[in-house]
Amino acid sequence: MNPSSAVTDSVGEPYPPDLAGEELERYHDLLWASSDPEIAALYPDKIVAVHQRKVWAAGDVSDAVLQEAEKNSGLPREKFILTTIFGDKLFLMDF
Repeated sequence: MNPSSAVTDSVGEPYPPDLAGEELERYHDLLWASSDPEIAALYPDKIVAVHQRKVWAAGDVSDAVLQEAEKNSGLPREKFILTTIFGDKLFLMDF
């Protein structure tokens, strides 16, 4: 991608210009979930399923989180973006 042609979102984060529609919405959900202090406080060290800036499910196993999100929302799993909310436990792990 040519940096001079990069588009930015409302907080100045660059994103690929080829994102549109639902892909762009999921990207914005990802940015929101990974940077919102309230989400960080509520779901440290958890995988969260997000759709339209709402956390529909959280847990430790991605497939289980997606299943719970589908159950809670009535939406298919393709509508959600999954991300890990890093807390102290994950940051302090020895790999």
